[in-house]
Amino acid sequence: MNLVILIIAAIGGFVLVYKLIPSGKAEKRAEKDLPYTPSQPWFKVLQVPSDAQWSEIENRYRELSHQYSPAIIETLEPDLREDAYTLRREIDAAYRTARIRHSLPVED
Repeated sequence: MNLVILIIAAIGGFVLVYKLIPSGKAEKRAEKDLPYTPSQPWFKVLQVPSDAQWSEIENRYRELSHQYSPAIIETLEPDLREDAYTLRREIDAAYRTARIRHSLPVED
């Protein structure tokens, strides 16, 4: 009986410790879900003039978001993939900022 209790306690302790230790993959996944602030002004990230018309901004965003779509990023080499995800987050954040600057509703 004591041996069974000892085994159950050992397994329970292992599961508890396993759940408390953060996984590198989970941390990276959580970082991707956080709001992202571009390192450059929105118009530089989107490669448009600062006084661009909304149609020009929207067209450029569509081009860039297609170029850096998740399906395409997944085909890249692993060392390039993280840089592409970072650039994609910058593009999305820049577009969000552009929408705010043009007094348009921001979509989640």
